[in-house]
Amino acid sequence: MKSLFSVLVAASLLFCGAARAEMDWNTALSGAHRAEGNADRNGARHPRETLEFFGLEPNMTVMEVSPGGGWYTEVLAVLLGTEGTLVAANYSPNGGS
Repeated sequence: MKSLFSVLVAASLLFCGAARAEMDWNTALSGAHRAEGNADRNGARHPRETLEFFGLEPNMTVMEVSPGGGWYTEVLAVLLGTEGTLVAANYSPNGGS
C-alpha cells in the first residue's frame, strides 16, 4: 500500500509540473494586454511557430535585442510569466554607454 501511495504522489507531482509548464498561447497572442492592432499581425509574423522553433520554455531567460515598439515583448512577457525572465536590450544610436 505504501508503494502505491508513493507512485501516486510521484505521478501527481509530475502531472503538476507538466501543467505548470504549459504556456498560455491564446492569451499571449490575443489577450487584452496587446496594443491596438498588434494581434492583427499574428498571421503574418507567425509568433508561435517562431518562438517554438527557438525552443521557448516558460522558465527561460530571454534577451530581446532592440525590442522597438514591443510587439514580441507583449507576447514574451505573458509566456515567460513569473517563471522566466525577459531582458530588453537597447542601445544608444549616439554611442557611449
